[in-house]
Amino acid sequence: SDSYYFDVFEGSLPNQSEMEQDAFTIANVRASWLSNRGDYEVMLFVENVTDELYAETRVAVGTTGAVIGQFSAPRTWGVRFSAKFGAGR
Repeated sequence: SDSYYFDVFEGSLPNQSEMEQDAFTIANVRASWLSNRGDYEVMLFVENVTDELYAETRVAVGTTGAVIGQFSAPRTWGVRFSAKFGAGR
């Protein structure tokens, strides 16, 4: 993502320079195995591979000049197992 602002003033108000989010890149990886009959699947995944930290939201508190917000999730990994049962196979 390219850099962007969280407000219409583009961070130009006093004490609001934190309203700009610098450019960042996110990479996610997935690998899966599907059985020959298609009834079982195992997936390995890693999200935010580089553990990039960026703001998802930012709000300026006008009376104090403070900026509050929420940051991105850290690197997350896991395994997903799926199975199909019944007459629909």
